[in-house]
Amino acid sequence: MSQAWVQEILEKTASFERDHGSHLRDWNRNDRLYRSIPVKSRSENQSNTFIPEMFVEVEALATAVFEMVMSDTTDSLFFDVVGQDGTIDDTVRAMVTKATLAKQIELVDFQSKLMPFFRGLILQGSQPVGLPWRVGYKSYYDRGLRKRVPAFDSWDFLPVKIFNFAFDDAVDCIENASWAAQTMHVNAMSARRMSKKGIWSSKAVEKALPSGIMRNPHEEESRRTAGYLTQFNQGKGLTAVEYFGTLESKDDGEIYWAVASKNGQPLKEPELNPYGHGELQWMMARWFTVVEEPLGIGIGHVNYRQQSEINDRRNFINDLLYASLYSMWLKRSDSGIMLPGNKMRYSPHQILEGDIISDEALRPLRPDMSGLSGAINLEAGDIERMRRHSGATSTLQAQATGITATETTAIQSEATRRVKAMVRSELGGFLRKMLYRAHALNLQFMDRPLIARIMNSDGLEVFGEATNRDLILNPDIRVKLTTDLDFRPFKRRELIEMLEVFARLSQTGVLGSRRLVPDPIVEELARTYGMDPRKFFSRDGVIEAETRRATQSPKVQQNALQQIMAESPGA
Repeated sequence: MSQAWVQEILEKTASFERDHGSHLRDWNRNDRLYRSIPVKSRSENQSNTFIPEMFVEVEALATAVFEMVMSDTTDSLFFDVVGQDGTIDDTVRAMVTKATLAKQIELVDFQSKLMPFFRGLILQGSQPVGLPWRVGYKSYYDRGLRKRVPAFDSWDFLPVKIFNFAFDDAVDCIENASWAAQTMHVNAMSARRMSKKGIWSSKAVEKALPSGIMRNPHEEESRRTAGYLTQFNQGKGLTAVEYFGTLESKDDGEIYWAVASKNGQPLKEPELNPYGHGELQWMMARWFTVVEEPLGIGIGHVNYRQQSEINDRRNFINDLLYASLYSMWLKRSDSGIMLPGNKMRYSPHQILEGDIISDEALRPLRPDMSGLSGAINLEAGDIERMRRHSGATSTLQAQATGITATETTAIQSEATRRVKAMVRSELGGFLRKMLYRAHALNLQFMDRPLIARIMNSDGLEVFGEATNRDLILNPDIRVKLTTDLDFRPFKRRELIEMLEVFARLSQTGVLGSRRLVPDPIVEELARTYGMDPRKFFSRDGVIEAETRRATQSPKVQQNALQQIMAESPGA
């Protein structure tokens, strides 16, 4: 029975590799283009240059998307947690839940993992990521006694190399897939450590180790492209397949968790899904989504043809220039001119000797250079078209162009509009699902106290220990992405506009006896700019009279509004 589920897992992953061979080859091709490695090989005396346009576009989009997600450096971050029943207890639990998630985002080093995640997503169009619950320990000596304490106990954000991931492609998204699997390469020491902990079978580990690490051909090519030795570690570990999904041998429709080695050894017997959320361990983000297709499309697929064309054209241009600079000559066979080594080299005051001298005995060969300027113009046009296709226009890359300010503003607005739409529709939904998945893991596994920081209504920072008993059960998680690429002027402009509306309402008498209270405004400004709100208040907790009059003065508000509009990027 054990061998039946092992063979089922290995057959599913092998079938995915066979069915998606074209995708795997395209991903390797895109990887070479991103790393600026020429795909075609040319002879030794021909140019083989590469224009890193794909690399520039990926980096421009990745940094723009990263800024949209992580631009808010305050405790607000890119999401908010709201209670659903409106009670005080629900509100407090929502605040604790958000503080806990924010602290865990810091612990898992989320920001450093997000940039390579965005690069792979934008280039390849699809990027899987694992969201497991991990526990790590550290040891230290206290008065001669060795102590071992938990150093990491949280959910984690682990991008997966796309060549080592397989899933049920019969559905349009991985959340609806019946199974998914990740191929892992484990060294011998780590594998034996897993068996000592009782996680993997020790007999299966010892039987799997002699086979060594077994990579598929596409991953081998990817490693060669990256410059790594393909056969290094080949006999110093094992390759395992971690599987989440249904098993035909069980015939019950339940999600199981199992691990098998690539050579057919049952490392971990199937057990029911340990995660209470009932989902798979992995999620899949997509860049350009196509209806009823599980894999997305990246800019590597969109622009690889033109990238190859501009590389070829640049090589032809260089070959033409080299042919002109090489100064080839045509010598008549009966000219009688003797050249050392049959080669002519430039040398001051050189004298050519020969028996028969005529005007046509030696003639220079010069290539036709009339098409050079046209080829250069075509290259510049193709690069600009590639940038428009991907959305990483020259204005988004802060490159100077010979167009007017009005045209630059229009192009920049259109480029950022495309990126905004992609971030809202694709990444916004992905991040929201990720946070819900992380919260579900916290409710199930976070039994150890976590030191969280919360800012109360008085603007004071409160530190306390939080466990899963302090979290809200049914939160409303809202993603707040900054799609203006400069969130501070944007939020400041919104605040000034709101103040102007309140000032007009107070002048017209619509508000009646009600007046504008500046305390929340000061607190919002402090949170926006990462400052302490208490610095704006006097010792008795009352706003100074000058500040109150300034915030209620229409003239001051109008001047501030004009200043903000003048400083905004679209001014």
